[in-house]
Amino acid sequence: MNKKTKKVENIIDIVNIAMQEDNIYAYVDYQYLLEDEVKKLSKKVGIKLNVTTRVISTDNVRHAFEKHSQDECPLEWYDFVLVDTITKYYDSVRKSDKISTGLDAIVYEKIIGDRYFVVEEVRTGRKKLAFKTMYKQKIKKRKH
Repeated sequence: MNKKTKKVENIIDIVNIAMQEDNIYAYVDYQYLLEDEVKKLSKKVGIKLNVTTRVISTDNVRHAFEKHSQDECPLEWYDFVLVDTITKYYDSVRKSDKISTGLDAIVYEKIIGDRYFVVEEVRTGRKKLAFKTMYKQKIKKRKH
């Protein structure tokens, strides 16, 4: 089955299509990166980045949800609206091992109630950081 390709306006559109339309592949460039942001990120993760935008697609949202919706701390559809915040205002960031595509990857971590992780692959040729997956962990509460 061939999927219809569609460029959309925002992450909410991506999530809605991912939930309802298996036959549509949609994507959005959801964040444009300033040169200073890229330099700062490059230095933190130790990868020479030549990127200008962040992109997210329905296929990767579906994959993340299918893989992590049954975890101990399950991913919910509404968690995906946090991707923009997590990648822009992360608490920590690090280079990951190369992923299945053979590309470099970056892992962002942010506490927003739970501890969220977003993984992006570095697509140097396309000058993009592409959402790959997302998961979360419960924060263990300290006993007093």
